[in-house]
Amino acid sequence: MQDATQSLTPEPTSQDLVECPACNGMGYGFPGATVGMWVGLVPWNDALRSEACDLCAGEGRVSARVAEEYEALVWEG
Repeated sequence: MQDATQSLTPEPTSQDLVECPACNGMGYGFPGATVGMWVGLVPWNDALRSEACDLCAGEGRVSARVAEEYEALVWEG
């Protein structure tokens, strides 16, 4: 018999998780960086510091449902 305080919704396992679409699985990002910086066309700003990804909280992986919802928001604008 299950304890009444336990959730009936199972925790996602590593098999249920996918690469975070917001940080491409890195777990962090560089707010303020531009596309030109990433491809070497613009000098990298030394003041830029990495920050944990808001979507995956620095884990680099999220549930498939969260990834799908994020992608829908980004592409639908």
